[in-house]
Amino acid sequence: MVADHPDDQARHLARWIAALGHEARVCCDGVADLEAMADFAPEVAILGLAPARRDGHEMARRIREQPWGRDALVVALLDAADHGERRSPKWEAFDVLLLKPIGRDVLQHLLDDRGSRR
Repeated sequence: MVADHPDDQARHLARWIAALGHEARVCCDGVADLEAMADFAPEVAILGLAPARRDGHEMARRIREQPWGRDALVVALLDAADHGERRSPKWEAFDVLLLKPIGRDVLQHLLDDRGSRR
Protein backbone atom coordinates (compact mmCIF):
# COMPACT_ATOMS: atom_id res chain seq x y z
CA MET A 1 0.00 0.00 0.00
CA VAL A 2 1.34 3.41 -0.94
CA ALA A 3 -0.12 6.54 0.63
CA ASP A 4 1.58 9.71 -0.51
CA HIS A 5 0.75 13.12 -1.86
CA PRO A 6 0.82 14.21 -4.62
CA ASP A 7 -0.98 11.31 -6.23
CA ASP A 8 1.47 10.95 -9.11
CA GLN A 9 4.31 10.07 -6.72
CA ALA A 10 2.22 7.35 -5.10
CA ARG A 11 1.16 5.94 -8.47
CA HIS A 12 4.78 5.91 -9.66
CA LEU A 13 5.85 3.82 -6.64
CA ALA A 14 2.85 1.52 -7.07
CA ARG A 15 3.83 0.88 -10.73
CA TRP A 16 7.34 -0.09 -9.60
CA ILE A 17 5.94 -2.39 -6.91
CA ALA A 18 3.68 -4.09 -9.46
CA ALA A 19 6.57 -4.42 -11.92
CA LEU A 20 8.53 -6.18 -9.18
CA GLY A 21 5.74 -8.78 -8.93
CA HIS A 22 3.80 -7.53 -5.92
CA GLU A 23 0.22 -6.36 -5.61
CA ALA A 24 0.11 -2.62 -5.05
CA ARG A 25 -2.64 -0.21 -4.13
CA VAL A 26 -2.59 3.56 -3.86
CA CYS A 27 -4.35 5.70 -1.29
CA CYS A 28 -4.12 9.48 -1.51
CA ASP A 29 -7.01 10.58 0.72
CA GLY A 30 -5.86 10.38 4.33
CA VAL A 31 -9.42 9.99 5.62
CA ALA A 32 -10.14 6.94 3.44
CA ASP A 33 -6.64 5.40 3.59
CA LEU A 34 -7.08 3.44 6.81
CA GLU A 35 -10.39 1.97 5.66
CA ALA A 36 -8.80 0.92 2.36
CA MET A 37 -5.83 -0.57 4.19
CA ALA A 38 -8.12 -2.53 6.52
CA ASP A 39 -9.78 -4.13 3.47
CA PHE A 40 -6.41 -4.93 1.87
CA ALA A 41 -4.39 -5.70 5.05
CA PRO A 42 -1.05 -4.80 3.44
CA GLU A 43 2.19 -6.41 4.51
CA VAL A 44 4.01 -3.17 3.63
CA ALA A 45 2.67 0.38 4.02
CA ILE A 46 4.74 3.13 2.41
CA LEU A 47 3.66 6.50 3.78
CA GLY A 48 4.46 10.01 2.76
CA LEU A 49 4.41 12.29 5.77
CA ALA A 50 1.75 14.69 4.56
CA PRO A 51 -1.00 12.87 2.65
CA ALA A 52 -3.82 15.18 1.66
CA ARG A 53 -5.92 14.96 4.80
CA ARG A 54 -3.92 13.10 7.48
CA ASP A 55 -0.25 13.24 8.34
CA GLY A 56 1.94 10.18 7.95
CA HIS A 57 2.92 10.03 11.64
CA GLU A 58 -0.73 9.75 12.66
CA MET A 59 -1.37 7.14 9.97
CA ALA A 60 1.59 5.04 11.15
CA ARG A 61 0.33 5.14 14.75
CA ARG A 62 -3.19 4.19 13.63
CA ILE A 63 -1.86 1.33 11.47
CA ARG A 64 -0.04 -0.07 14.51
CA GLU A 65 -3.33 -0.05 16.46
CA GLN A 66 -4.96 -2.38 13.90
CA PRO A 67 -4.67 -6.17 14.23
CA TRP A 68 -3.46 -6.40 10.60
CA GLY A 69 -0.97 -3.56 11.14
CA ARG A 70 0.97 -4.88 14.09
CA ASP A 71 3.23 -7.00 11.87
CA ALA A 72 3.15 -4.79 8.78
CA LEU A 73 6.35 -3.14 7.62
CA VAL A 74 5.66 0.61 7.88
CA VAL A 75 7.95 2.81 5.81
CA ALA A 76 8.25 6.62 5.98
CA LEU A 77 9.17 8.58 2.87
CA LEU A 78 11.22 11.53 4.10
CA ASP A 79 11.87 14.86 2.44
CA ALA A 80 15.31 16.37 2.96
CA ALA A 81 13.93 18.64 5.71
CA ASP A 82 12.79 15.59 7.74
CA HIS A 83 16.08 13.72 7.38
CA GLY A 84 17.84 15.56 10.21
CA GLU A 85 15.09 14.67 12.70
CA ARG A 86 15.13 10.93 12.06
CA ARG A 87 16.23 10.08 15.61
CA SER A 88 13.20 11.80 17.13
CA PRO A 89 10.65 9.69 19.06
CA LYS A 90 7.98 10.76 16.57
CA TRP A 91 9.35 8.10 14.19
CA GLU A 92 8.79 5.16 16.55
CA ALA A 93 5.77 3.79 14.64
CA PHE A 94 7.90 3.39 11.50
CA ASP A 95 10.17 0.43 10.80
CA VAL A 96 12.12 2.07 7.97
CA LEU A 97 12.87 5.70 7.08
CA LEU A 98 13.76 6.39 3.44
CA LEU A 99 14.85 9.68 1.94
CA LYS A 100 12.98 10.67 -1.24
CA PRO A 101 13.40 9.97 -4.03
CA ILE A 102 13.90 6.26 -3.54
CA GLY A 103 15.35 4.15 -6.31
CA ARG A 104 13.81 1.04 -7.75
CA ASP A 105 16.67 -1.07 -6.37
CA VAL A 106 16.02 0.22 -2.83
CA LEU A 107 12.33 -0.60 -3.22
CA GLN A 108 13.13 -4.10 -4.51
CA HIS A 109 15.49 -4.74 -1.57
CA LEU A 110 12.84 -3.56 0.87
CA LEU A 111 10.15 -5.85 -0.61
CA ASP A 112 12.51 -8.82 -0.98
CA ASP A 113 13.66 -8.43 2.62
CA ARG A 114 10.05 -8.34 3.79
CA GLY A 115 9.29 -11.54 1.87
CA SER A 116 12.24 -13.34 3.42
CA ARG A 117 11.10 -12.45 6.98
CA ARG A 118 7.71 -14.21 6.67
